[in-house]
Amino acid sequence: MTFEDLAARSTSTLEYLDWAARFPRWVVTDVPLLTAVDREAQQRFVAVVDVLCDADVELVVTSPHDRATFLAARTDRPDAFRTASRLHLLDACTDMRAARATIGPDAAPTPTGGSRGTH
Repeated sequence: MTFEDLAARSTSTLEYLDWAARFPRWVVTDVPLLTAVDREAQQRFVAVVDVLCDADVELVVTSPHDRATFLAARTDRPDAFRTASRLHLLDACTDMRAARATIGPDAAPTPTGGSRGTH
């Protein structure tokens, strides 16, 4: 799914929990700097990262921005540091679990094996 797909619809954390249980791998593409989107879109992305990290679900994030720029452009949200930390954690756990966060222009999305559509 694209970031726009994720941010465009009102979705509850319970829905993300359900989808995390059904889909072992998520790919979110075209993620902008969070400072460039509204607070609702920021919250949806933060919620997805939290849910997927807690559920040990693999996450691939693609962005036109490199990792350093993406992580440096934190919003004034109190949970922005936690989100950055969780993205680092997902990346660090690649060898221990099937969880990974890849951020950058070269992070090519791969097939997910399922039809996630707008999930």
